[in-house]
Amino acid sequence: MASLEKIGANERGRAALAAALLMCAGTAFLTGLTVLPNAKTRHLAVIFPPTAALTDILGDLSAHPVQFIGTGGWDNIVVVRPEDGVQADHMQFENALFVVDALAGGACLSAESRSGSLKRGLL
Repeated sequence: MASLEKIGANERGRAALAAALLMCAGTAFLTGLTVLPNAKTRHLAVIFPPTAALTDILGDLSAHPVQFIGTGGWDNIVVVRPEDGVQADHMQFENALFVVDALAGGACLSAESRSGSLKRGLL
């Protein structure tokens, strides 16, 4: 009888683990869809390796049709605005780890006013 109870507990533990993994995977997938830039994205947060110097990052950015807005909480995170007519979803930067929508999560730029000026957020 004790062995049957032990089997039931193991199965419940595996089912709970599988449910937790599915929830984590779903959350990661939806977060990825939210922060990825699309054709209408106006501000990009470009995340470089922590060891990258700001001068090297600015050199990398100069090869692209973007306007530098500022840095995030660290110098390896920069916020840029693609020039008019350039689709943000096709932007790729050398040495960048991630390119995300700066306004999607509200972390880099918290809001945009009606005049188009930016209000700085957390990063």
